[in-house]
Amino acid sequence: MLKLFFDIFITAIVFFIGYLFIQFLYFKSTLFMPKEYRIIKNLVNRIASKNNLGEKEIVFSVGSGSYLMYRAQELGLCKEEDSYYFRNLNPYLRNKYINGININEISKQAYIFGGIEAYALRSVVWMSKSSFRSYKNQLNFLAWVIGHEISHIIFNDHISQNKKLLKESKKKKNANQKEFRKLLEMKFSRDTEKNADKNSAKMLINAGFSKSQILKEFTYIATNHCWQVETDLEGTHPGYLERYRALKRFIHKYKVDKLTLKNKSNWEWQYNRRNNSLTFFPKN
Repeated sequence: MLKLFFDIFITAIVFFIGYLFIQFLYFKSTLFMPKEYRIIKNLVNRIASKNNLGEKEIVFSVGSGSYLMYRAQELGLCKEEDSYYFRNLNPYLRNKYINGININEISKQAYIFGGIEAYALRSVVWMSKSSFRSYKNQLNFLAWVIGHEISHIIFNDHISQNKKLLKESKKKKNANQKEFRKLLEMKFSRDTEKNADKNSAKMLINAGFSKSQILKEFTYIATNHCWQVETDLEGTHPGYLERYRALKRFIHKYKVDKLTLKNKSNWEWQYNRRNNSLTFFPKN
């Protein structure tokens, strides 16, 4: 009888350990993450293999996208100021009905009708799930978008941009200061975007991407996103022509620095299914 209880106890322990192991693999292992995260990991691995991506951890997260956000507003599910909840909603979870409306169905529509979306905020690179569908068989084109957003994080663009704005604003004090500050803020924002374009191209060229391919990537996203051709002086981003010319000039002149290639990153990855995140940890 004692042996029977002992066998049952050992069996229960084995099953419990097995359950914990399976839970770990499902929620933490990069082996079982969604395909979009595997694509991010592969592209960043290639970029990091020939570039130093700094000392800060970089968190990647895939969300439902702006299409879901706009539909949620139209359906009266949220106010405009609360709509980002729906944009960032985890597309890999089943969601509850809200006011009789199937959120999962809208999420599916967002994947089909959404476009290419990405932004960087507080060491997080966010991308919409629809971005991966939008590239179809040109998934390598995502590398330019990822490099652009990583650049914002590495170079602390938000801080440097605000420092410039503060310095220049102090030089001009008149009745139109508010308007002047706004235009200046937009100008610095556009300059920051062009710099991120160049930094992304630099990282990709270092990593072995062809220069002509990078320009094709840039044009692809501009066409897909229906970017404005001319620059709006009140806009945060330059127009397509200005950005393309600046990027083309940089790519034509840039030559790979062998010292840069030697100063590449060492890193590791950590996936968290519950947080819907994949984190790049530098080990420099």
